[in-house]
Amino acid sequence: MASFDCEKCGHPHHIFGEGYLNQIKNQFGINNTVSLPLQSTLAHLSDIGKPQVIALPEEHTINKLYNKLADQVENELKNLEGKSPPVISYDENSNKLQIHIQGQLTHQLLEISPKKLRSVCSCALCIDEFSGKKLLKDEQIPENVKPTGIQTKGNYAVAIQWSDGHKTSIYPYTLIQEHAVQVE
Repeated sequence: MASFDCEKCGHPHHIFGEGYLNQIKNQFGINNTVSLPLQSTLAHLSDIGKPQVIALPEEHTINKLYNKLADQVENELKNLEGKSPPVISYDENSNKLQIHIQGQLTHQLLEISPKKLRSVCSCALCIDEFSGKKLLKDEQIPENVKPTGIQTKGNYAVAIQWSDGHKTSIYPYTLIQEHAVQVE
């Protein structure tokens, strides 16, 4: 819920700024979003136990947004059918992160150096969240940096802890694939 509709002026007011949703989508590789406005009607109907989507007419903006959300969830579930997220591992011998992408009939292997992936971290410690300016300089990253932990974050990303002490990296699979190189 990124906005509220002012009852006096009728205009939406964006609590986190108008560009914040796009920033989150880009940072975490999220394709589908719906921004639900905060409305006093919702609080009132919740207090009396009436779901807003039933109490309001079908053509009401909120019902349209909930229908859009339901459609996006349904489409996302259809897109995930039969797919598994990429598997990311670290190979110490080659000093590369390996990305295994299993399709219905194909298998793709990508690689990226730990330093390269560490350099594209988009967390708030590495990128200024207001200006988008890169705070982390490539020369600050040790040549021998390597992952010390890799955890899957749903179907969209992995969190990586690094040997240089950095622990807030979350990499969407789309970002990793953008910077990795396919292995023949």
